[in-house]
Amino acid sequence: MPSSVVLDTATFHRRLRALQTHWKSNPAEYSDAEVLIIAAGTAPEETMYSKTGALHSWLLGWSFTDTLIAIFADRVVFLASNTKANILNQLASNSDGGRVHAPVEIIRRGKGDCTAEINTFLDAVKTAHVGAGSCRAGMVLKDMEQDGAFAQQWLARARAPETATAITFVDMTASIATVLAVKDDSEQKLVRVAAKVSSAVMNHFFIDRMQSVIDEQLSVTHDALSHEIEGCIEGDNCRKKLRLASDVVVENLDWCYQPIVQSGGVYDLRRFSPPNADPLTEGVIVASMGVRYFSYCSNIARTFLIDPEPKVETNYQFLEEVFEHLLSKLVDGAKTDEVYNSVNMFVSKLRPELAPHLTKNVGFGMGIEFRESAYLLGAKTSREIKAGMIMHASVGFSNLENTETKDPKRKVYALLISDTVRVTNAAPTVLTESNRALADISYKLKDDDAEVSKSHIASKKKARAQVSPLKPRRNKDNREADVSNEVKRKQHQKQLARRIQEAGISRFADDSEGSTPLTKKEQFQRYESYKMEGKLPRAISECKILVDARAQSIILPIFGQAVPFHMNTLRNVTRNEEGEYTYLRFNFITPPGQGKAAAALFEDPRATFVRALTFRSTDALRFTEISKQVNDLKREIAKREAERKEMADLVEQDRLIEIKGKRPARLQEVFARPQLEGKRSAGDLEIHANGVRYQSLGRSEQTIDILYNNVKHLFFQPCDHELVIILHFHLKHPIMVGKKKTQDVQFFREVTDAQADETGNRKRRHMYGDEDELAMEQEERRRRRALNQEFSQFAERIRESSKGHVEADLPVRELGFMGVPGRQLVLMQPTTDCLVHLTEVPTTVVTLSEVELVHLERVQFGLNNFDMVFVFKDFKKAPVHINTIPMEKLEDVKDWLDTSDVVFSEGQVNLNWNQIMKTVNEDPGAFFREGGWSFLVSDSEDEGAGSDASDSVSEFDAGSDAEEGPSSSDYTSEDDDDGSASMSGSESEGYGSASSGNETGEDWDELDRKAAAADEKRRQRESYSDDEEETGRGRKKGRR
Repeated sequence: MPSSVVLDTATFHRRLRALQTHWKSNPAEYSDAEVLIIAAGTAPEETMYSKTGALHSWLLGWSFTDTLIAIFADRVVFLASNTKANILNQLASNSDGGRVHAPVEIIRRGKGDCTAEINTFLDAVKTAHVGAGSCRAGMVLKDMEQDGAFAQQWLARARAPETATAITFVDMTASIATVLAVKDDSEQKLVRVAAKVSSAVMNHFFIDRMQSVIDEQLSVTHDALSHEIEGCIEGDNCRKKLRLASDVVVENLDWCYQPIVQSGGVYDLRRFSPPNADPLTEGVIVASMGVRYFSYCSNIARTFLIDPEPKVETNYQFLEEVFEHLLSKLVDGAKTDEVYNSVNMFVSKLRPELAPHLTKNVGFGMGIEFRESAYLLGAKTSREIKAGMIMHASVGFSNLENTETKDPKRKVYALLISDTVRVTNAAPTVLTESNRALADISYKLKDDDAEVSKSHIASKKKARAQVSPLKPRRNKDNREADVSNEVKRKQHQKQLARRIQEAGISRFADDSEGSTPLTKKEQFQRYESYKMEGKLPRAISECKILVDARAQSIILPIFGQAVPFHMNTLRNVTRNEEGEYTYLRFNFITPPGQGKAAAALFEDPRATFVRALTFRSTDALRFTEISKQVNDLKREIAKREAERKEMADLVEQDRLIEIKGKRPARLQEVFARPQLEGKRSAGDLEIHANGVRYQSLGRSEQTIDILYNNVKHLFFQPCDHELVIILHFHLKHPIMVGKKKTQDVQFFREVTDAQADETGNRKRRHMYGDEDELAMEQEERRRRRALNQEFSQFAERIRESSKGHVEADLPVRELGFMGVPGRQLVLMQPTTDCLVHLTEVPTTVVTLSEVELVHLERVQFGLNNFDMVFVFKDFKKAPVHINTIPMEKLEDVKDWLDTSDVVFSEGQVNLNWNQIMKTVNEDPGAFFREGGWSFLVSDSEDEGAGSDASDSVSEFDAGSDAEEGPSSSDYTSEDDDDGSASMSGSESEGYGSASSGNETGEDWDELDRKAAAADEKRRQRESYSDDEEETGRGRKKGRR
C-alpha cells in the first residue's frame, strides 16, 4: 500500500458512528457482543469478496491487510504495521475542526514475531468486559481463518486456552450485512456510475460485437468474446469507446466477475459460471456482465433472440411481465421472501408450466460485495427491504424445451433479464439502462421479403449509430415498443402526480382555513425621528420648513411649534403656483379605509390622521429648493431600502482557510464572471482547505472566495463544440463579487488561440508557417483535449479537497434543446440534477429536486414551438419560463422529465402564472385540498378530446395571449402553402370521421418516406426564402 494514501476522516467517523449506533440499539443481533473485532489477513487471490474486506472498504476506503481493528463503544484500537500505522494516524488528526468522533489508538507491530503486540491488543479487548465471566467479542467467524504469517499468529493467540477463557467470539455477520445494506448518497453515486458503465459495455460494445459476429458469420468462442468484453474497460480508448463521462475515473473500474456469454443450447444461469469454449451461435444468446467502481458492484443481463420461434417470443414476453411484477414488489418495507413468493405465485397462476423452470431466487442485495446472501430474494430468507438499498433484480427460466425446431443447438434454451435497481419509497429506480423489449432484442435474419432478409442486423447497427438516444426510430419494428413506453410514462406520471398531491396535503395539513402561511404579512413599523428634544436642529427657532437628511425627517412649523415627520410617513410633496404665491403641499400616508390593509400597515387604523399640510409663501425659490430636497431624500431612502432588501438574503460566510507550507493547486489564467471591478484581466483559481479562491493577476486585492459548504452545484462544461471551457459554481447563498450580488460564479478560459488572427497578420504566419489547414485543425483538437484534461483534473482535485461534498457535473449536450430562458435563443442542457445554460450571460440553473412540476404550454398541432414553465416547491419563488422550444423536441423533453421523476403536464395556451401563484400562496392548504395541480394534469390528459376541451376556458388563461391564439409565425408553412382549412375544420374532417377516406391507412414505411420528402421540400423553401431575404436586404442597403 503506498504511503501517500489519503483517508477520508469525516466519512470514517460518520460511518463508525452509524455502526456503533446500530450496535447499541440492537445488541441481540450482535449476540450481546461487548466489542467488535475486524481481523484481516492476506486474502487469497481467488477471494474477491468477503465481509471483512467489505467492512475495510466501507470504513476506510481501502483494504488494510494484516491489520486488526477493535471497535469499542467509545473508541477504536488498531494493530498494524508501521507503514499502515502512519496512514491510520490521519484518523486521529485534528484537521476536522479539532472534533473527532471517537479516540483512535494505534498499536504498531514489527515484521517478525508479533505475539507481544497481539497480546497487547487482546488485553485492550478484555477491558470491554466488567465483572465475572468472559468478554464477548463479535467477529465475522467465517473470515477467521485467513492466509499470511500474521493471520496465523493471530489465529494461534485467539484460540489459545488462556484467550478462550477470557474472550468468547460470537458471530456478527448478519448484523454487519444490515449496516452495509442501506447506501448513503456517496455510495449510491458510485453504484450509479458502475451501473452506467455496465450499461455502456452492454449497449456500445457487446451488442455491436455480437451483431458483427452473427451478421458476418464469424467463428468466435464464448470464452474469447468474454475476454474481449473484459478488455473494453482498459486502455486509453476505453472512455471514447464506451462514451463515458469525463468525470469517470477509468483506473478504478474493475469486473465483478468474468463476463458470461452463452448460446448453442448450453446455459447455466448461476452467477460466476465461466463461459465455455463453444462458438457463438444463432438462436438464444444470454449475456451477463457486471462492473465495479471504487469497489461498488453492479450487474446487467440480457437475452437476445436470433430468428426466434413464436413460442420462444411468447415466453420472453411473459418473462418481461414477470420482471415488471418483480420491480413493483421491490418497495420500502417489503420482505425478501414475500417478494419471491409473489413472483412465484404470479408465474404459477398465469403460466404454471413455466413455474418449475423459474430461477431459485429473483435477486439479492448488492454493494461492496457482489452478492449479499442475507438479502437473498428467495423462499428461505426473510429480511425487510429498506429505501436506499441496492438490489440485483433478476428473473429467468432455465432448461426450456423448444419443440418448434429440429436444430439440436436450439432444442434447449434459457431466458434471463437482470438489472441493478435502487429501492425508494415508491417504485424502484432501474440504474442499468438497456432496452429489454422484444422489438429491441429480437433479430430476424430469415425473412420472406428478400429485400430485408440479407442484412437485417446490419441495418439495425446502422440505425443504432445514427439515431439519437432521445429520438427512437419510429418504424414498424418498434412501434409497439413506443406505444408501450408511452403507456408506462403515463402511468409513471400518474404516480408522481399522486405523490406530489399527497405531499402537498401533508405539508399544509396544519394550516387552518383562511390562513396565509406563505404570504408574508406586512407589519406595523415604528419610525422615530428624534429620541429627545435636544436632538432637534438649532435652526428650528427660525420657525421654517427644514429637511434633516441625517434624521431622515422633515420639520414643519405648526402653530409656532416645530413638528418633525419621518420621511417614511410622507407619501409625496406637490408644488404649484397661483398668482404671486407658491403652495407646497405635503401628503401623508393614511389608512385607505377599514379593512385588512389598514390593519396591517397601521398600529391603530381608527386613530385620527393628518392627511395633508399645505404651506403658502411668496418665496418661490425657497419652496422649489425644499421640494427638491424632499424628493432627493425620498429617492435616497428608497435606494437604501432597495439595497437592504437586495442584501437581506446574504449570509455571512466562514473565513477561507488558506493552505500553509505548500503551493496550492491552481488553475491559471482564467477569467471570472461576474467580472471584478476595473479592466478585464485574467487570474488564478486556487484550491484551499475549505474552499477555492480566485486571485486577479492585475489587482492582488481583488479576490473571490467560494467555500465548499456554500456550493450547491459545480458544473464542468468541456470546450467541445464551444468557444469557452467553464467551471461554474452555483451557490446555496449569494455572495458579493465587487458590488454585485450573485448566486452563480464561473471561471472560464477562451478556447480560441490568442495568436490566431483571421486577418492573416504576421503573428499568425509566424506561428503556422504556410497556414496548413490540416495542421491547424490537428493543433486545435490537441489544444481542446489539453484544456478538457486540465479543467477536468482541477475539478477532480476540488472533489478530493472537499472530501466528495463538491463534485463536478457535466452537461449532456446530446440531450440538449434550444430555448429562450431570457431574451435570446440558447442551448439548454440537462445534467444529472439540473437543467443549465452556462455559456452566455445571464446563465440559467434549474435544480430539478426543487421543482414541484413542469407545465408545457402551447402544445398544439401545427405549432413550430412550445414553452416550458418550471414551478418550484417554494411557491414564493417565481416560476422559470423557457420559451420557443422546437416542437420536434417535445417527446425528448417528456422522456427526460419522466426519467428525472419530474411531474409534467401540457396545455394548448399560455397561463397567467402570476395569478396562479397568487391563488396558491393565499391558501396553499385549501389549494391542495381542492385538487392541487390536478387542473393542469387533467387538461393535459384531455387535450385531444375535441371541441369540449377548447370550449372551457380556464380562469388562469393568459388574457390576450389566449384570446388571440398562436401567432401565424408559429404555424408550419405547409398549412398556408397547401391552402388547408382552419384548425377546427381539419380536426373535424381528419380525425375519425366517415369522410376521411381510406380506412386502412398507409404503411409506416410509406409514411416515413412521405414525411422525409416533405421535410426536404420545406428545407428547400426555407433556404430559398432566406436567400431572397438576404438579397432584399442587399438591395435596400444599396438604395440607401
